[in-house]
Amino acid sequence: MTSKGKTSESKEDEARQIILLIEDNPRVTTGLVCAIEEQGLDCVHVNDGVSGWEVYDKLRPDGVVMALRPLGFHGLAFLRALKNREKHLPVITLFSKGENQLAVESLKAGAEETFRRNADPLTIAESMVSLLKRVEERRRIEAAWIKASEKTVPDLERILTEAPTALVCADAMKNIAFANRRAALLLGKPPHALVGSPLGDLVAENMREGWLSALYRGAASSTGYGAEVRIRRGADEWFASKINAVTNSGGRGVIISIHDMTREKLVERQLIESKRLASLGNLVDGVAHEIRNPVITIGGFARKALAALPEDSPARSYLEIALTDVKRLEAMVTEIEGYVSFTKNRNGDFEEVDLGRVIAASVERVKSRSGGKTPELMRGELCEEVLSVVGSKALLIELFATILENAFEAVMDGGNVTLSVCRIDDWARVTVTDTGVGIKDEDMEKVFDPFYTSKMRGVGMGLAKAYMIVEDHRGQIRFVSRAGEGTTCTVLLPLERRESGRVDR
Repeated sequence: MTSKGKTSESKEDEARQIILLIEDNPRVTTGLVCAIEEQGLDCVHVNDGVSGWEVYDKLRPDGVVMALRPLGFHGLAFLRALKNREKHLPVITLFSKGENQLAVESLKAGAEETFRRNADPLTIAESMVSLLKRVEERRRIEAAWIKASEKTVPDLERILTEAPTALVCADAMKNIAFANRRAALLLGKPPHALVGSPLGDLVAENMREGWLSALYRGAASSTGYGAEVRIRRGADEWFASKINAVTNSGGRGVIISIHDMTREKLVERQLIESKRLASLGNLVDGVAHEIRNPVITIGGFARKALAALPEDSPARSYLEIALTDVKRLEAMVTEIEGYVSFTKNRNGDFEEVDLGRVIAASVERVKSRSGGKTPELMRGELCEEVLSVVGSKALLIELFATILENAFEAVMDGGNVTLSVCRIDDWARVTVTDTGVGIKDEDMEKVFDPFYTSKMRGVGMGLAKAYMIVEDHRGQIRFVSRAGEGTTCTVLLPLERRESGRVDR
C-alpha cells in the first residue's frame, strides 16, 4: 500500500482529502497517483478489494477511484456496498477494453463517472476534484435542510420532503412554493434559496417564457407535461433532465418531478459511439470496393486512349490530368482498404523488443518512404539504458514511423523535429516535438478520428492506426499543440511484461 502520507507537524497535510485508489496495473497506478497528488489530494493505493475494504474502514476516504476488475475483486459488488454505506461518497470506475457494458452497469450502481483505464490521469484527477466539491455542497444543503426541518410538519409534507424523487411545487405566479430534500440536492441550492424564487430561473433565460407557458399548459392537460430540459444546478452548472408536471388540486399551481438524465445521456453517447465504430469498418470497406472497380476501368481506358494518341495531340493533356486523378483515387482506396484490413487483422506477434532499435527502424522507414527527403532529426533526451518492451515489433515501427512522418511534414517549409526517449518509473516515454504549423484548438479532439486530415493528400488513417496500436500495447498517447507554434506527441509504453500484449480483462 502506498501513500504520500500525513504528518502531525503539518496542518495543511491533515486537511488534505484522501482518495482510495484500487488498481493492480502498475502503469495505470503510477500516472493516477501523481495526478491525484498534483491536485492537492492524498492518494492511498491498494491492489485488491480485500485491502480496499481494510483501508476504507480505517481511513474513511473522501473519494474512491477503482478498477472494475483488479485481482481477486468484483468491482460492482464493492461499488454497491460502498454506496450502501455512504451514498454521497464520490466513486470513479475504470474499465478496460471490452468492458463497456460493465462500465455502464457501474454508472447504474451509483458511480459518478467512468473512464477507460488508459485515459489521461489528469482528466480523472480533475473529475474527482469536481465531484468532491459537489459533495461538499450537498452536505451543506443537507445541514441546511435538517435545520429547516426541525419544526414539526404534517405527515404528508414529511413524506413529500423525504421522497426519493426530486419534487418542486410552483404557484400560479410561477414561483417555487415548495422543494423537497432531493430537489435541493439535485439543483445545488439550499431549500430557503429555492422557495420563493422564480421557477423560470431553472432554465436558460432565452427559453424561460416559452418553457413556462408550455409547462403550465401541458400540466393542465389530461396527460400532463413531459419533456427533456436543460436545468441549472447551482450557479453555473447545467444538466439534462426529464421533467414531468401536473396541476395541483387547486388547479392553479403545478407539481413538478425532475429526473437527472446525465448518466442516461452518457450511456447513450457510449452506445452510439460503439455502434458507429462497429459499422465504420464495414461501410468504408464496401465503399472502397465499389469505387475501386470503376476507377480501374476508367484508368485502363484512359491509358489505352493515351497510348493511341500521337505525341502532338492536344487531347493528351486532358487524359494525363484524368490519369493523375485516377492515381489519386486508387491511392485513397488502397489506404482505406489498408485501414480496414488493419483494424481486423492487427494481431501482431508479441515479444521482447529493443525500443531503441524499433525507433531507428521507424526513422529509416520514413526516410525510405520520402526518398531520403526529410528534415534533420535532432536528438533530445536519450536514455542510456536499453529499454525493452513486450509488443509487436512491426506494429511499433509503424506507430513511430507514422508519428515521425507527421512531424516531418509539419516542418517541410522550415523548422526542427526533436526526438527524446527516457524511462519514467515503469514506463518508456517517447516524445516527438516539431516546430511546425501546429494544430488548431478546435481540431485537437479529432486528430485520432479516421478520415480527419490536414494534409493535401491522404485520408487521415495514420493517427487512427497509431491510437489503436498504443491501446493494444496498453500504452498512452497524447498530443499537445498550438497553432503556429508546433506540436508535441508523447507515447508511454509499459515496461512490465505481464501488462503487455492483447489481453482483455
